[in-house]
Amino acid sequence: MRFAGDSLINAIYQGIKRGIQVTYDNECYGACLILIYCGIDAMSYLDMPPSQEEVHANDFIQWAERYLSPSLKNQATQITGEELYSARCGVVHTYTVESRRTKGGSSRRIGYMAGVNCSIEYDPKIDSGTVMLRLETLRDAFFTAIDKFLTEGYADKQKQPILETRLRNLLNTIPYEKDV
Repeated sequence: MRFAGDSLINAIYQGIKRGIQVTYDNECYGACLILIYCGIDAMSYLDMPPSQEEVHANDFIQWAERYLSPSLKNQATQITGEELYSARCGVVHTYTVESRRTKGGSSRRIGYMAGVNCSIEYDPKIDSGTVMLRLETLRDAFFTAIDKFLTEGYADKQKQPILETRLRNLLNTIPYEKDV
């Protein structure tokens, strides 16, 4: 039961990050996207104000804007926290790239590519309402964002106790060890 008592390692590294990597490695790209967006929800939960008990859309958007969006840009465009939230709603709720925000025109659709050389493709002359994002780029940016957020959270003496309490609330699993 290695690391079973450490919520940071158990929930974040063996849970969220490992689940994303396993689905990616096994070419389960839709499941990988769902886990990434649910992982952003979990980070938003860890980062919400101390008096708050539930994550709201704005918590997700703010976390994504601060930690994830800066890594999701090229010369032509940057994917915003609001666009990531819109993408999350589409992927998690309907397993599509459409959400209320894309249908209403307030967010671009995010399409996904795997195994290609480009990270982000956007050409408003072809389709101003869609940006294509390499899945590997999103995964790597999210993993880096988690590490940055946790480093900042543990360095902040006011946030640290809240972070530790909320980490213990995340799903923690105890590995089943088979009898030999």
